[in-house]
Amino acid sequence: TMFFLNSNQSQTEAPEGVSFSTPAPFSPKTVLTPSPTPFNQDQTQLPTQEPSTAASKVIDYIKTIIVESSPDTESLLAMPASPQSEAVEWLLIWIGLDPVIEPSIPKILQRYALVTLYYSTRGEAWNNNQNWLRTNVDECDWAGLTCEQARPGAHGFRRVIELKLDDTSLVGSLPNEITLLSDLRIIELRNNTLQGTIPESIGDFTNLVSFVADRNRLTGSIPTTLGFLTNLQTFEVDENQLGGEIPDVFSEMTGLTRLRLDENSFHGRLPASWGSLAVLETLTFHTNSLTGTLDIIELTRLRNLRHVWGWSNLISGTIPTGIGALSMLERFQFENNQLNGTLPTQLGRVGSLVRLYLHGNELIGTLPSELGRLTNAERFRLQSNLFTGTVPTEFGLLQEIDDLRLENNDLTGSVPSQVCALSPATLSADCQAPIAKIACGCCTQCY
Repeated sequence: TMFFLNSNQSQTEAPEGVSFSTPAPFSPKTVLTPSPTPFNQDQTQLPTQEPSTAASKVIDYIKTIIVESSPDTESLLAMPASPQSEAVEWLLIWIGLDPVIEPSIPKILQRYALVTLYYSTRGEAWNNNQNWLRTNVDECDWAGLTCEQARPGAHGFRRVIELKLDDTSLVGSLPNEITLLSDLRIIELRNNTLQGTIPESIGDFTNLVSFVADRNRLTGSIPTTLGFLTNLQTFEVDENQLGGEIPDVFSEMTGLTRLRLDENSFHGRLPASWGSLAVLETLTFHTNSLTGTLDIIELTRLRNLRHVWGWSNLISGTIPTGIGALSMLERFQFENNQLNGTLPTQLGRVGSLVRLYLHGNELIGTLPSELGRLTNAERFRLQSNLFTGTVPTEFGLLQEIDDLRLENNDLTGSVPSQVCALSPATLSADCQAPIAKIACGCCTQCY
């Protein structure tokens, strides 16, 4: 359900006897009756007094604004136990507590969105809910929130621009009301127990720079509205239960540097629009059921790539020869796919490469001697392919190598003494007697 409310605009007239203006603040002194019973403003539980008639009009007015923007919300506001109705009740108490406060409509709506999030995710059980729902504490001082400086003419009102609730024990789903926080630039919710879907309304966060919600239990698919987030730099939803096809909507995200989609249930072809992400540094989509070839995403155009992890998918085709242009690449991991063809000699130009994991594919041909130029390499895992020929003596130049795995291939001859001299912690080959394919007197494991 799309939900968007421009909190700078009044969408309906205030009720008779209640004076509102936006962005100028209203004065509850003229419309609200202070609570007749004492109330400790530090507590977060709602008192049980009945609201005044004028206060009820105020809340009805706010409800009207909300319902006009999201008709589906009307039924939720009418449910006494819903997070939305609880948030409205809290607003009523907050406004009626102190006859001196003069909140503006944007501030009321900002608090409504935050309190709805609190009730939707069992805020009372968060491991850090410091100051949340304390009526006498500005929301900018609630745990996990950061606000911008007050804008001229905003009467001291500050908009929330960062929501950081990592490792906070959030349980439940993200309410659509979160979109009321339209100035958010950073949303970080990793390692919680969030369920439900990523709201379609995520596309309304046009200022969003970072959305991080990995290690939760999110379901559904990635909304196509994600493509509206042209300022996005980080999008991480790995280790969830998301599925469907990955929408091909990334072409306008020219500032995206981190894209993590691994350990979900995505299927379908790799999005061609990934080839437009010119400044992308980290691309991970392993442990899904994705298909297609590396040519589809024009991998060799991504000159800033450092990490690309695509293991345990259904990726086919060859490794592009243009990979040699990725001069910053450190980890290239595509094990357990359906890659075929030969290893391009151009891999030897990627001097920054530290890990090359290609085991469990259908690669053929000989091992390129050019790989010996990768003097920063620490791990080569090339086992379980169809490689033939001998182990290049140039592999003896891999001074940093600590893990070299060559078993389950058709390699012959012997492991060069230059390689043995490196004494890697793991060196494996098909050297198990009596049917050894290759001689290796220094291997730590023989198969």
